[in-house]
Amino acid sequence: HRLMFRSLERLSAALPDKLFFVIDQAEDVFPSDGCASSDQSEFFNLLALLSNVTLDLKLLLGMRSEYKARFDEELSARDVDLSSVNSYYLNPITEDGIVDAIVRPTMRESVAWYHETLPPPWEHYRFDYQKGLAQVICTDLLRSADPSSWLPVLQVICDRLYSKLPPEGERRITLHDYRAAGSCNAQVSSHIEEKIIEFFSRDQTARISLADKADRWKTILAEMADVQLDGK
Repeated sequence: HRLMFRSLERLSAALPDKLFFVIDQAEDVFPSDGCASSDQSEFFNLLALLSNVTLDLKLLLGMRSEYKARFDEELSARDVDLSSVNSYYLNPITEDGIVDAIVRPTMRESVAWYHETLPPPWEHYRFDYQKGLAQVICTDLLRSADPSSWLPVLQVICDRLYSKLPPEGERRITLHDYRAAGSCNAQVSSHIEEKIIEFFSRDQTARISLADKADRWKTILAEMADVQLDGK
């Protein structure tokens, strides 16, 4: 680990107060069969080392809440002082939170962010929703998607609607635009297909049609998805 820590020291010195690492889905360090692996041990040994050295960096670990106790137990077994580790439980997003996330880019007021005041989001995005459409999208999302996928599905829906706005003229997303894009779950499938076709359309010599390639890759991606015991 000596070489890695030396590199981190140089990075933190070059970027004071800015070095920030994010490890998402940290629960994946625990094997699905429940048996501890050498990789798991090495991972927590590294975290223990990081907690005992002085480096100008922050490490953010994201995980599902049911793994938090196991995570803390592994750290405690390595004499990590948990008082130096801050925890934050991210509550499930509410219906009001979903609506707020949809309309936030259209806000015309400045946004307070910690000790800063950010410019109105509308100045960057410059578009509006038809009145009441955000609530319609939220209702469809709550009815059609699993709670664990609300935010990813919402991100796809909003991104696809925004990407189809004209560069000039009236930039308003209407109920007709939303319905024409398809249902919540259908939009995710369409989004994946569009991105696959966009990628392979660069190769004009391909003998297989883009539609066939998209179908094959969607099948492959579905096979690669890891379903947890709770079905998520």
